[in-house]
Amino acid sequence: ENRIALQRVWDHMPVNIRQRSVEEWITTRTPSGRYLPKHFCLKFVRTNVLTLLRIDPQQIRKSHPCHLEQFRVTGLTLTERRAMETYLQPIAVKYWRDATDILTKRKWNWYNMLRQNFKSHLAAYTQHVQKYGDGKDHGEDDKE
Repeated sequence: ENRIALQRVWDHMPVNIRQRSVEEWITTRTPSGRYLPKHFCLKFVRTNVLTLLRIDPQQIRKSHPCHLEQFRVTGLTLTERRAMETYLQPIAVKYWRDATDILTKRKWNWYNMLRQNFKSHLAAYTQHVQKYGDGKDHGEDDKE
């Protein structure tokens, strides 16, 4: 499911997301051939951590930890959290291996915070699905 989530986010995100304004995004086709709704564009601005999905992982790995720590991660959907987890996981293995260095340890801590947030949201979603079902029927009365 995590790879599917990453692909879904990529399908809605322009490749050069960091170089354009919201107005340009609205009028440009996405990789899936559609236009982005304005609320998606505003979300990419608001939760700027998603722009990491369009940066080479090796470039992310070499970045200073303060660059990672400045990204806003609140307001992500479970799909977006899955995508972030999948995309950053190979880098995180290297962070964990080299965690003796203080800067790399800060990067590991940032990734681990992101991962723990994902796990807690996934647990809440799983609990909700177990209690109420998968979304097809949330106890609403039939309107026949």
